[in-house]
Amino acid sequence: MKLKRATKSSAHAAHCTICKSPQRREIEAEFLSWVSQAQIVRDFKLGSRQVIRRHGLAFGLFAKRDGNVRQLLGDFLERGLRVKPTGQSFVAAAVALSKLDEQGRSIERVESVNGLGAFGKMTRGELRKYAEDGSLPSWFSKDSTDT
Repeated sequence: MKLKRATKSSAHAAHCTICKSPQRREIEAEFLSWVSQAQIVRDFKLGSRQVIRRHGLAFGLFAKRDGNVRQLLGDFLERGLRVKPTGQSFVAAAVALSKLDEQGRSIERVESVNGLGAFGKMTRGELRKYAEDGSLPSWFSKDSTDT
């Protein structure tokens, strides 16, 4: 599999404008930093966004860039201080950013709530007594249901 991939990227490199460019590292860095493909084409005189697309696919740059969503969202929020995004888009970007770790991976914060509350703390005898006559143990308080 590695040999096949190496052959494929060698064939790509033989015809790729970016691979042949002395500015390859800069072009890839711009792409990974979410600079628009149209802007990269203009800045480096690449002719077409297809050049970037083919190069990105050949070297897995799209997956690497997707892992860099934190930078994209951070840049959007920073620009929000100078331009006028909608309130909804600004809040959505802030919420999305808050759900990413340092590597840009999604980390959904999950809160676990024990639905049993005080019942989960009761002994069998206390549960039986409660079932029979509705009486709660002496240690029970309203605060003990908040878990």
